[in-house]
Amino acid sequence: MAAECDWKHLGGHDYCHDCWQWDDDDNIVTKDGRKFDGDTYERIRTGISIDELGEKTQQQVTAILAIEKMRKWFDGLALEEKANFAKEFPEFVTYENTEG
Repeated sequence: MAAECDWKHLGGHDYCHDCWQWDDDDNIVTKDGRKFDGDTYERIRTGISIDELGEKTQQQVTAILAIEKMRKWFDGLALEEKANFAKEFPEFVTYENTEG
C-alpha cells in the first residue's frame, strides 16, 4: 500500500513522497541527504558521514583529520619557525637521509 502512495524503501528506511525527489540525473535524493540510483535504489556514495562510522573508526578519522590540519599549519611556517618547532618537539619531526 505504501508503494502505491509513492513511498520509497531506501537503505532500510521508508520515505514518504514529501521526503524524496528526483535529481537532474534521475537519481533519488532524500531530505536527509542520501542519494540512490533511480533504477536499482542502491545507495550512491558521494561521501560518508562520520555519524555512519563505528565509534573506533570515528576516533581514527578524527585523529587523521587533526594530523592533516597540523601538517597544513606546519607547511605554512617559515623555515626558522620550522627549525624552532623541531628543536622544541623533536618527537614530531622526521628527517630524511638525502645521502645516496
